[in-house]
Amino acid sequence: MNHIESAFVGRGDLVKAFGKDELEGRYEALLTEADIFIDRMGYRDSVVVDKLSLLQAVLDCYSDILRLKLFHEISCVAEEKMVAYEIYWILMRMPFQKIKNNDDTVFVNERFAVLRIIQYLVRPVCGEKASASVFTKIQFFTETLFYSLKYRPVDARSLELIILSFQAGLLCNPSQESPVS
Repeated sequence: MNHIESAFVGRGDLVKAFGKDELEGRYEALLTEADIFIDRMGYRDSVVVDKLSLLQAVLDCYSDILRLKLFHEISCVAEEKMVAYEIYWILMRMPFQKIKNNDDTVFVNERFAVLRIIQYLVRPVCGEKASASVFTKIQFFTETLFYSLKYRPVDARSLELIILSFQAGLLCNPSQESPVS
């Protein structure tokens, strides 16, 4: 494979590698989650999802994952890596668009990214429904993550490291009580 072929992954390559159902499924799941997020945050009158930008984020994510798989000659990647690349591309493509300016929606894409990461991190410990007390216990982490996504340069590798660090903290917690239980 020459250099240009390894640098460029077309949509046909993505469909061949992952299947149309997986790509469409990821897009539809994110679109549904985005819609729920807009409702829960009370953004219905001030934020919309640019569906083309969201689709491009999904395609960019899968392009990066395919390049990693080809380069490292592996058949699958860790879920943490998938989440990190997905969040990275959501932050790059910014599919949440403000239709009405207000202070609460300035960092809407970053808010969604934080929520996705936190949901992913607490799911193994709390299941699908985490209580409010869980979010209180990890409030400092959540606020620091949000700050970092707003004001610090992040890439998929640093997001993956954040995710893995949180998971390591759960494993290495010296007390018997988990920070998210």
